[in-house]
Amino acid sequence: DSLSPAQDPRDARPVATARYELYWIWSRKYDSSSKILIIDFRDTYFQTNPFSFAASSPQTGDLITNTHHECYLDLFEENFDAINIGKSSYNSNWIKSAYGNDALKTVAAKPVICSGSTMGTQHAIEKYTIAMVAQSDERKCKSVGCDQGFHNYLYYLGNLDEWLASTNKRGEQTCDIRVHVHGEGAVNNLSAMRESPLRDQGVLKTFDVNETYVAKDGNIVVNSDGSTPSPVVHQFDRDKELKGLIRKRTSQMLKEWKSEQSSR
Repeated sequence: DSLSPAQDPRDARPVATARYELYWIWSRKYDSSSKILIIDFRDTYFQTNPFSFAASSPQTGDLITNTHHECYLDLFEENFDAINIGKSSYNSNWIKSAYGNDALKTVAAKPVICSGSTMGTQHAIEKYTIAMVAQSDERKCKSVGCDQGFHNYLYYLGNLDEWLASTNKRGEQTCDIRVHVHGEGAVNNLSAMRESPLRDQGVLKTFDVNETYVAKDGNIVVNSDGSTPSPVVHQFDRDKELKGLIRKRTSQMLKEWKSEQSSR
């Protein structure tokens, strides 16, 4: 049988907003025990496995892994020393456009939480994306980037925990929301760190190439402790040197792949 596209009576939305509907659909295809990362892929690369990364709990400071938690959602801040919601004209406008001046005043001093990188269990991601779609439908904000406004509002003012509520094996309604300080989680968002080169800030370093996680050129992006490799590097193209390194790596990988294909 032939399939025809479903009709959508709503106004057109930017891809950056509409993508959450695809995330929602795709999340339902995963097993309930799955761990999911949704991220902007254009400016992202991986250094280690984000799902096996042990981070400090934002609440207790204890080390946590993503292995045994029944339901969790990981959110990742941008650099608070460089910017907050009120200092960013973009983030301010996204909150103001969708929710008004009062909401902006309430969250202006809060850290920016990046909507381009979110990780969690299948249930948490499914419910989170439902919440994001609901914000889009209700608030009618059509600006490119409004999804980050929705994302921050949901956490700070929108009762995100209620959207995620689930019953665990002990019959308890719970789903952990873990907001990771910039440079301490599985995703290192670099957009706010462009006042000086990343190498000068100690974020981009050169290590012994014999280390298992170091690329052939010896360069690695580290978390704020100065030694732990950031599992996921997001927004790498904001730094001139790092952007050049990734271009060279990509070119070399493509060259090697073409060589392998031609030798078959």
